[in-house]
Amino acid sequence: MKPRLRRAMVAVAIVAICAGAAALTPHHWLPPAVDALRWVVGFGLVSRLERFVFESLDHTTSDVPISGDALAWEAVSRCAPPGFERARKQVDPARPDVETTFVRMDTEALRLRLHRGGAPPTDSVAAFNGAFQIDHGRFGLRTGGVSHVTPRQGAGTLGVDADGRVKLWTWTSEDAEDQWVDLRQNLQLLLDTTRTPAVLEKMTLVADGRTEQIGLAPTRRSGVCLDGHWLVYVWSRRATAATLGRAMEEAGCTRGLHLDSNAFHTRFEFLDGCVELAAPEMTDGPRGRFRSPQSRDFFTVARPQADP
Repeated sequence: MKPRLRRAMVAVAIVAICAGAAALTPHHWLPPAVDALRWVVGFGLVSRLERFVFESLDHTTSDVPISGDALAWEAVSRCAPPGFERARKQVDPARPDVETTFVRMDTEALRLRLHRGGAPPTDSVAAFNGAFQIDHGRFGLRTGGVSHVTPRQGAGTLGVDADGRVKLWTWTSEDAEDQWVDLRQNLQLLLDTTRTPAVLEKMTLVADGRTEQIGLAPTRRSGVCLDGHWLVYVWSRRATAATLGRAMEEAGCTRGLHLDSNAFHTRFEFLDGCVELAAPEMTDGPRGRFRSPQSRDFFTVARPQADP
């Protein structure tokens, strides 16, 4: 075999191996690549590009009637202790092929924790994604009684106090961050039944010196809302922010907070002795993501008696 042909074959083999490795591991390289792109060209431009791409890929159908029946909550049978319930329902008339997943947690029987990053505690019985990165608007972040970013007035806020009580509200100048063990902010409240409209069609983000309206792209989205002592995690593989907010209303919530969005940024896993995804459509990356250290902030759920 001629040396030139041999070198060409080796080059093709190397390219094929690299391409195969990249295709199998997008959960490792794609999020930091997008983050780097945002840093170079700005959050606003990337947000508009994402909206164009997602709307182009979205296969909407004509409106169909959606059942007004209440959610059918069922206990989680695998990898979760008592205190969790799950439901699935089609909530978007324009996308009847898409089911929204709901997981509610009894905050009187379970303890919610927030982590800036790193490895989840070994006593975690569930874990789910946090919100936008801190750089995307500099939203407040406090974990374990330590403040990392000062809360912003007017931002939607989730707080956990020393007794494990969870609250969702809009931060004001009268609030004190030191009364919260964990605290996370992100945009305005997506759902707030005390205002008009209760659900926002889009939300305002100030980043890179520009004001952007986001939430219009149909992509993977996640959020949390409160219904009494139930904290409800809401997820869809293809939803606008407004769809997610209306799903929160379906769950009986009065206030709801948008968390992270887009592929590889949203996930809920039950971790009690085994790993189970909250929805079979959560296929971005390998099962057991929250068994490994995380680069972004995330929430875990544990039994109260397991707290130190």
